[in-house]
Amino acid sequence: TGTLTIVYRSPTPLYTELTFEARNTGIDGRKVRAHGELHAADRLCVEADGIFILVPHERFVDHAREHGGAPA
Repeated sequence: TGTLTIVYRSPTPLYTELTFEARNTGIDGRKVRAHGELHAADRLCVEADGIFILVPHERFVDHAREHGGAPA
């Protein structure tokens, strides 16, 4: 995660069915931009925008090996 911005638009009610929606809004090289929303019925409770960095799977495996973790 490069950046993650969360804006709380209204209180999220308890004991209510919630709907999460997310979409890719763009890719620029290794950067993936995304937007998400949390709704309780028609009520927008939360919005989020993030930039995520693509990392090759091999880097995770190498990191796990170097630090005693089991490779995936």
